[in-house]
Amino acid sequence: MKITDLSIFTTGKSLLYLRIIANLSNRKSVKGYPVNISCTSLVAGFTMLELMIVAFMIGILSAIAAPSWDAFTTKQRVKTMNNQVLRSLMTAQSEAKSRKTSITVEFNPNTASTEPPTIKIKLGVPTTLEPLNSLPTIKEPIKLDGEGEIKLGMITMSVKAGDPPTNVTLPASLSFNYDGSLTEGQNLPFFITIASKAGGTKECVRVETILGAMITGSDNYDATNNPTGCP
Repeated sequence: MKITDLSIFTTGKSLLYLRIIANLSNRKSVKGYPVNISCTSLVAGFTMLELMIVAFMIGILSAIAAPSWDAFTTKQRVKTMNNQVLRSLMTAQSEAKSRKTSITVEFNPNTASTEPPTIKIKLGVPTTLEPLNSLPTIKEPIKLDGEGEIKLGMITMSVKAGDPPTNVTLPASLSFNYDGSLTEGQNLPFFITIASKAGGTKECVRVETILGAMITGSDNYDATNNPTGCP
């Protein structure tokens, strides 16, 4: 008996038919008659047209999802670098308190360099006789590149101060006294802004008071509508 028509498996008696076939396949003969069962494979493949349709649908979904994914990853990179800035400032403030001496944080955006934006924590306060570049560094320089995961030029750092915010001379610096407060002569508020070079995503750390209070902000600065934003 040779079975080539699979329509019987689509009826309500399919389970019964399968059991009968399974029993017959284990027997060489029935009442003296030889049994020869050959079943067509029940697992069918995909046609070329079906594969093309699936590939087309995957392409459409990828095109829709890609911009959203890029925006998400860019936002996460900016947030990561902004957190590094905040941690650097808090570390410098803590070092000033623990060492009972002045500590300075240097910010170098490196806009025209092959290096990523860099932060250095230095001992002392810059003066005319001892400028910023001559102060000894007490910590390993902090490169804002997400430990190498963020490509050069994708994320930028800018430093501004005052109200309204204006650009400061680079490399910029902020100094803490032995008690964690800011040294005299600092122009406040002091902004360190991290932004995507492509635009659209921006976060910042804002040093608000002479006592060294810090807050974080996002989006564009507006004195009326978003005073804690980023210039």
